[in-house]
Amino acid sequence: MFISSTPFSSPSTAFFSSSPKPLLRSSTLYLRSSTSSTSSSSAITSTSYSNLAFIIKPKDNKTVVSANMISSVSSRTFLNAQNEQDVLSGIKKEVDAGALPPSIAAGMEELYLNYKSAVIKSGDPKADEVVLSNMTALLDRIFLDVKEPFVFEAHHKAKREPFDYYMFGQNYIRPLVDFK
Repeated sequence: MFISSTPFSSPSTAFFSSSPKPLLRSSTLYLRSSTSSTSSSSAITSTSYSNLAFIIKPKDNKTVVSANMISSVSSRTFLNAQNEQDVLSGIKKEVDAGALPPSIAAGMEELYLNYKSAVIKSGDPKADEVVLSNMTALLDRIFLDVKEPFVFEAHHKAKREPFDYYMFGQNYIRPLVDFK
C-alpha cells in the first residue's frame, strides 16, 4: 500500500475522509484531509496484500511494546478491547454515540480487516494477538484525532510522548516485512 500525503496531514486523517463523495475510483482511493487553516487531498494506491504479507521476528520472539505506547490521553473504547468483536462493536458504539462519523468508522473497519488479512498471511503464529495489539492502538489514535485533530508540521521534532509514534510505526510494520 502506498500512501501519499501532505506535511499538514495528521496520521489518522491521512487515511480517512468524512466527505459524502464516494472515495473509491478504480484502484486509487482519493482522500481529503483538512485542518482549521488548510485543506489537502491525498491518494492511496493499493497493491496486492499477498505481496505485502511478510514477517520480521524480534530476537526474543516477543512483541515489542514501548511504555509510551498507551497514552494517558486515551478514549479507552479501543484500548480495552479483548478481541475482534470488541473492536468492531467499539466502532459501532462510537458511531451510535455520535462521536465518530460513519464514513470514518467504515474506513476504520476496513483498515482493521485488511491489516488482519495481511498479518495472517505472514504466517505469524501469534497473528491474532499482534493484530489486536497494533490495531487497538491505531484505532484509538484515529478516534482521538477525530475528536481533537493533531497537526504534524512539515519540520518537527520526534513526538515520543505521551504516545510514541515512532515505536508504534515499528510495531505496526514489523509483522508485514521479512528481510530473509
